[in-house]
Amino acid sequence: MRGAQIAKQQTFDACRVFGDVFQLLLNVRELSTTPGELGSRQSKKMVEDLGLLTLAYEKELDALPRFGPYSRHIIGREKNWTGLICRWEKHVSSSIHGHPAFAYYQVLEGCIDMDFFEPINDFEARKVSSKKMCTGDAMFSTAGEDRYDNLIHRVRTLESPVFTLHLYSDNPAKGRVFKIAK
Repeated sequence: MRGAQIAKQQTFDACRVFGDVFQLLLNVRELSTTPGELGSRQSKKMVEDLGLLTLAYEKELDALPRFGPYSRHIIGREKNWTGLICRWEKHVSSSIHGHPAFAYYQVLEGCIDMDFFEPINDFEARKVSSKKMCTGDAMFSTAGEDRYDNLIHRVRTLESPVFTLHLYSDNPAKGRVFKIAK
């Protein structure tokens, strides 16, 4: 009986459920060749379209499995590009970490505090600023290829749950981790 019950259980397939979000998210790659902020009409439209599409997925976001205080769910891959939706519980703080050459970050639901850092050496970084980001806020950053110290930051959640959308030009797990410089 137990085997039959297990066979009937369905694994949550974030790629299948959020596949159209990932396809729209891939448009964000255009920003990697456009220096500057998300201030252009085109970039604002991309962010708005992603926000509107994900509004239709409120139940699916809540259904994302929890793997502790922070859960990453791959919603798609194309060549080196990886799209993620992350679920953050209340009062979670990430490590201070960097990302690959292109990194896009959008808050789908909730609010976070984002602390930004600059590297002092290969292992330490100094805090340079902070920013509160809430539903609909987005940002991106570009850096040199084969670097994993782009957009060095730490995320702290203010409420629960918080959902964020990400697009990276390479495996985000390769991002370098830093300690606060003394």
